Amino acid sequence: FGLALFAWRRFKVFLLLLPLLLIGLLAFKGASRFAMFLAPLLGIGIGFILDLLWGYLKERFGWSGWKEALPLSVLALLLAAVLAYANRHSFQFIPRPIMNSAIASAFIELGRQTPSNAWIYTWWDYGYAIQYYARRATFHDGGSQYSPKTYFVALGFTATSQEVGYNVTKSLTVCGAKCIEELLKEGKTAEEIKELFVKGELWKRADKKELHPVYWAFTEDLIGKFYWISYFGTWDFKTEKGEHHPIYPAVCKEKRENLYLCNISGMLALLDRENLRLFIGKNRFIPLKVFALRTPQKLEIKENKKFPFGNAMEEVYTYRPNFYAWYYTDLRAFESNFNRMYPLRVWDSRYFEKVKERFPDYTFYLVR
Repeated sequence: FGLALFAWRRFKVFLLLLPLLLIGLLAFKGASRFAMFLAPLLGIGIGFILDLLWGYLKERFGWSGWKEALPLSVLALLLAAVLAYANRHSFQFIPRPIMNSAIASAFIELGRQTPSNAWIYTWWDYGYAIQYYARRATFHDGGSQYSPKTYFVALGFTATSQEVGYNVTKSLTVCGAKCIEELLKEGKTAEEIKELFVKGELWKRADKKELHPVYWAFTEDLIGKFYWISYFGTWDFKTEKGEHHPIYPAVCKEKRENLYLCNISGMLALLDRENLRLFIGKNRFIPLKVFALRTPQKLEIKENKKFPFGNAMEEVYTYRPNFYAWYYTDLRAFESNFNRMYPLRVWDSRYFEKVKERFPDYTFYLVR
C-alpha cells in the first residue's frame, strides 16, 4: 500500500524504480531468487507511509522536535517488530549451498580421471563448475541450457537403451547447435533429426571423427534433477510435452524380517519386501513390480508376478562400508540409462567403460 501511495504521489520518481519492481514480481512466477529486488521497494513503501504520517502530524499539530517525533519512532519500531514476528519462520530457515564440498570434490576428481581434451556429457546446471573445478569442456552449461543439445543430453540419460545413449553422445560430438540449426533449415523435422541421432547416422557418416574423448558424469545432485531430465528426455514433438519420472531418495529401517519402515521424500510407508508391497496409511498399498538389490558383487532383481503393474524400489551399496542407499521410482525411470548406469551401476561394455565411482558422490564412464 505504501508503494502504491508512493507511485501515486511521486510518479516520475517511481518510473525510475519500475524496472526493479518488474524484476521483483518474477518471484511470484516461481523464481524466488528475484524476491530480493522487492526488499528496497518494500522499505520505500513503509518509509513513505511514515513520512506521510509525520507530515500530517507536523501540519495538524505543529510538531517539529524530537519529543513529538518519539511516538512515531516507537510506532515504527513496533511495526518492525510485528513484521519480524510475522516472518519468524523465515529467520529459522537455513538454506543449504547449491554448490557443496562433495560436488566440488567430485568435479576435481573428474579432472584427475580424464585427459585435458575430454568433453563431459552431463546435465547443464553445473556446466560452469565443471569448467572451473575439472578444467574440462562440457556440452552445455548455465548460459546455453536452451540449446538443442540440452534435449539430446536428456534423451541419452532417459533412453532405455545404452546403444541409443551411445549413438546420441557420438552424434553430438560431430553435430552441435549450429549443425542442428542447419538441418532444420534443410527442412528436416525435429523428429527426423532425433532419429538421425538415435541411430547414430550423423556420426557414422561423418568425414572427420571427433578426436575428443567423451565421459558421462553422474553426481548426487542429478538424482533430484532427473524429474526434469526425464521430462525433456521423453519430449513428444507433436504434443510438445514430456513425462516426469522422478527418482525419490528414501530412508528405510528394518523393523522385523522383510518389513521396513521407510521415509520416501517425507512420505512414511511400510515396505513388505517379501510380498513386494508398499503400505501408505491404514488402507492403501502400492504394488512394487520390481525390487532391486545392488551389492558390490552383483545385481539381484526380484520381480512381482502377482501384479501386472507397479513401481520399483532399489537398495544399492555406497562407498561407506555396509551402508546402503534406497530409491523409489516408476518402471520407466527404473529402465532408463540414468538409473541403470548410476544407482544400479550396470553398463554395456560395448559402449561404455566405468572409470571410477564413489557412489553416491559420483560415477564416471568413458564413452568407447
